[in-house]
Amino acid sequence: MGGDEKAPAASAVVRGSIIGGTQIFASVQENASAELSVFNVKTVIVGGSVIGGGSVSSGAIQAEGGVGSILIRGDVRTNPDAPFAPQITVAKSDSFTVGGGIIGAAGDAVAVLVSERIGKFSVGRDIRTGGSDAGLIDIRSAGEVLIGGSIIDDDSEEEAVIFVHNEIKKFTVKGSIRGESSTQATILFGSGNPPVLPGGVALGSLAVSGSLKNATLVFGDNEDADGSVGSVVIGGDVIASRIIAARAFSPGNDGTPGTIDDVSLPATAPDQISRLASLLIKGRIIGDGAGGSSFGVAFDQIKRAAVGGEAITATSGADLVFFGGAGDAFIRDNL
Repeated sequence: MGGDEKAPAASAVVRGSIIGGTQIFASVQENASAELSVFNVKTVIVGGSVIGGGSVSSGAIQAEGGVGSILIRGDVRTNPDAPFAPQITVAKSDSFTVGGGIIGAAGDAVAVLVSERIGKFSVGRDIRTGGSDAGLIDIRSAGEVLIGGSIIDDDSEEEAVIFVHNEIKKFTVKGSIRGESSTQATILFGSGNPPVLPGGVALGSLAVSGSLKNATLVFGDNEDADGSVGSVVIGGDVIASRIIAARAFSPGNDGTPGTIDDVSLPATAPDQISRLASLLIKGRIIGDGAGGSSFGVAFDQIKRAAVGGEAITATSGADLVFFGGAGDAFIRDNL
């Protein structure tokens, strides 16, 4: 029986909430406020919410080693009257469920960090930022992400709300993804090197039941990761939003990726070609109508696309199709 690895403990349970300013520990740690710290357990259950408080590690969960499942029945949220937001750090887990929402506020950032892999990450309600640098989910890789509500970024700074470094098989949002007119709600997929799904795919499928409004979805990075995607389905409209492969085009004079002045960035190897196998937008695709900017869907190759029930015919070369009365929205590819 010579192994040093300890067998997982059955569970760590907090029947109420973890609230900044209290003392709740699974292992005693000095100079921490409301921190649940576990190692190599089968189950972590919090019956209430995880709420930030008045010090660092205030309203925190740290799960090291492997954790079978994590369940927070309530919210992960900031306390508007306290300076520090909750932070949850997980190495790897089969499932991580937040029954309520992930809710930020002005000040410190809510952070959910997964350093290795998670099987399924679920949030029952909205993910909402609430001010400068508030609200961040950072995942190394995942099988599935399911958001039961909307992703809402009313942050005053343009930061990624969700950051998936490597591959993810399925990403579903039951509501909408929306930012403010001055701030795009940004999600980064597969910007680690390299994506590891078969064929170099950063994302297997993306489905948003509602609309995209003032949102930017970026696949891959601008160096090596090709950012290919299996399918994208938007149930509503795409308004003043961008869906782009970072490697396909280089920003033009305006310095903003996903606008009409972007310059084609030729792939130097076959595995750098970004492909979108299927794009379905059930509503409209339009810009903001204000002039001075543009909003695009841009990959090296888009194999199939339909907008508002009408198929878009792709050629064997570069394609550029404009939408909206102002002509400030487009779908574009290189091949």
